[in-house]
Amino acid sequence: MQIALAYAAVLLIWGTTPLALVWSASEFHYAFSAAVRMVAAGLLALPIVLWVNGRLPLDKRALRSYLAGSVGIFGSMLSVYWSSQYVPSGLIAVMFGCAPLLTAVVAVAMLGDRVTWAMWLGMFVSLLGLALIFSDQLSLAGQSVKGMAGLFVAVFLYALSSVLVKKVSAPVAPFQQTAGTLLISIPPYLLVFGLTGSAWPDEITQKTLLSVSYLVLVSSLLGFFLYYTVLKALSAGAVSLTMLVTPLIAMGLGALLNDEHFAPQTLVGAVCVCVGLLCYQWPFLQWQCWRLLHRRAPAD
Repeated sequence: MQIALAYAAVLLIWGTTPLALVWSASEFHYAFSAAVRMVAAGLLALPIVLWVNGRLPLDKRALRSYLAGSVGIFGSMLSVYWSSQYVPSGLIAVMFGCAPLLTAVVAVAMLGDRVTWAMWLGMFVSLLGLALIFSDQLSLAGQSVKGMAGLFVAVFLYALSSVLVKKVSAPVAPFQQTAGTLLISIPPYLLVFGLTGSAWPDEITQKTLLSVSYLVLVSSLLGFFLYYTVLKALSAGAVSLTMLVTPLIAMGLGALLNDEHFAPQTLVGAVCVCVGLLCYQWPFLQWQCWRLLHRRAPAD
């Protein structure tokens, strides 16, 4: 039950993060926005992890796990911030919908995971649904070649990071993983900030300040903590399925907060995503039902 709640929370946080990211980056240079978010989150995470867990493991295996996580927190997230200059948020969500497919491929190559035909079918149907939902944005992809390339790099690094963390399997608590990964990502973020010539903005609006605060406290600290909690309990492919659901949440927020209107194929796309998720998780659901039935069976 705790893992299910954590998984649901990750969906909600990842679904609200794109809107906060767009609001925070609207007035800042992309490198400044990314650096402020991750540096602040890392500095806040250190005292919290020392209070909650008592220490931050710095042994060789733990450091390898933090480095594996930084592939996603630094490499993937920086690519997303850079790409947001050239592509709309809907297209970002569509590209990250490819994360389960890439994660499955990487996991097969690196972890020897087995992907059933139901999982492949589920991923295909879900990606088809996402393509239907964001067909208008996809039609503009030719005008944003650089952004598309950056997003592909971001999705690949996200998938690679998930599999690498799973492969290392360091004996560290989820928040220790979060804090260590954030802290080890601070130097490269500061380096990029300096190399790109970013400058501190002259004025920061309340909306932007609230967005940055949300990204630091909720999206980074709480979000990554729950993400690594789920990642330790489930397969990398199952965790990456969050990227198939979060676009739907982001789309709903766009309609609610920005008065956005969607094409008729939106409903069809949403149904496809749900059916695809059901297909992908079907073996897992069968196993859970079997456990539940046997747990309730009377003893002989």
